[in-house]
Amino acid sequence: MGPYGGVISLLEILQKQVSIPTRLLNSLEPPGLIQHFLDYPPEGFKAIVSAIGQPGFRVKFGLLTTVDAGTLQLVNSLPAAGLVRQILTWRTLFWGTTVTEYLPIPSQIDGPVLVESMLTAWRRSSKLLVLKDIPNNQSPLLTKTERIAAAELVEACKNAGFILIAGQALAYVPIDFENVEEYLSRLSSARRKNIRRKMRARSDIQIEMMHTGCERLNSADLLKELYELYLNVYRQSEIHFDKLTAEFFSAVFKDNSLDGHPISYFRSLWPVYRTVFCM
Repeated sequence: MGPYGGVISLLEILQKQVSIPTRLLNSLEPPGLIQHFLDYPPEGFKAIVSAIGQPGFRVKFGLLTTVDAGTLQLVNSLPAAGLVRQILTWRTLFWGTTVTEYLPIPSQIDGPVLVESMLTAWRRSSKLLVLKDIPNNQSPLLTKTERIAAAELVEACKNAGFILIAGQALAYVPIDFENVEEYLSRLSSARRKNIRRKMRARSDIQIEMMHTGCERLNSADLLKELYELYLNVYRQSEIHFDKLTAEFFSAVFKDNSLDGHPISYFRSLWPVYRTVFCM
């Protein structure tokens, strides 16, 4: 018995095909967002769902994608740099998505059984297997059940011979204040002064909050503009892993069930958009 009240055997997993569960552990985002990722995966990605409903994707992954600048410069200086890059680009199976904070996993399945099912799918398809963004079992954003499941999954990965690599630090702001003034009162004098200076410029900015599925977000022209803003950010990035498609953004912005709120703000003629998905 695992922490979820039951165990599904590996034989059962391999014998039947199950769609994505409506509730996945570790998922801070609406399940519809994961479904849109699977329906419209990033360029060059092949989205998959395991027999137990575990989302993932296959892609040709460059092992140099996240190396430090010095190593990358050394590789690029080699006479056969192109060949080296080709050799170090492997067909890889990732479990998880690139649009969720953590690795979403099905409930009701013990960590060892889950890992073995992932390994079984990998052995038939790819050179490298990655479990993307397993949460830290101390994450304040997860429930007690999810933290237990994360610890069990990490232990199962260790026992199966996985190499654990630390990910990026999680940044979040607890909304435990009644208003802006209460929040500012907790900051240093210098930080309060800096934020108040920025807030005084708010009168020069137009702010608009929309809702996914609203009439405005059904405009082809607006969707094209929003996607172009995303591409601007993508082009400026030093690391290119996933390039989300216009079809993905269109599906997300038109989906009322996500309860997403794209917030746009304008200063002069330059719009900048941010999207927040509220559960």
